This record gives sequence, structure tokens and C-alpha cells, in this order.
Amino acid sequence: MGSNGNTLTLAEHEEIYASIQAYYLEKSVPQTNPRAIITGGQPGSGKSRITSDAAAEFSEQGGFVIVDADKLRRFHPGYSKLLREDDTNAADLTHQDASGWARKLRRAGQEGRRNLIIDQTSKDPVVLI
Repeated sequence: MGSNGNTLTLAEHEEIYASIQAYYLEKSVPQTNPRAIITGGQPGSGKSRITSDAAAEFSEQGGFVIVDADKLRRFHPGYSKLLREDDTNAADLTHQDASGWARKLRRAGQEGRRNLIIDQTSKDPVVLI
């Protein structure tokens, strides 16, 4: 891991991303007219319901790639330990890698013409604009 003990080295980051991309892209097929559903809001604002409805619809239309940095954190090798030792800060301490993976996954989904569900969470609604 990198110098702060939580951020991965570039090589680690890229190696893990390769497995993330393979895992998520294999669940969908390229679309002639791909669609994207983008949710954004504070925790508890109803994003999960919209995401669930979109997933049900896209499942019958070639699948989808879900882009959600919170879900990608589980791929970080230090995340489970951080949750046990410092659950209040675990998300912040893995944010750089998780958000980087989310950006790359969104781009790969777009380039691969996949349906996308992009789920964003923020305590500050201004950053979702």
C-alpha cells in the first residue's frame, strides 16, 4: 500500500481495477442504444429505490453496470480491517481508490456501450451537480 497505509500503490490500484472491470462488465452486453440512470443525493433520499427499479428494468434489457464507489470499497484490501478498527473514517480513508475505480468503471461502461446505473452519495448536495 501507499505511504499513508490505506491508499494503494498505482500497481495495486490498477491490478484490482482489472478484476473489478471484468466482474462488472461480464454482467452485461453492449447495447445499440445504451441508457444511463444517475442517482445522486444524501443518504436516505430514496436512491436505493430508484436503483432497484432501474436494475430490474435493465436486467431484462442486456444487463447493466452499476457504478457506485461505496460498493467498490469492498475490493480494497484494507477496507474490512478499517471497518473493524475505524468504521467512522473507513470510507474517507479508501475514498481515493474507490472513487478512482468508479470513474474508470463508468468510462469502461460508456466505451463498452453498456447500460449504466450511476449511484452517487454525498453529505453535501452541492457536489452532486
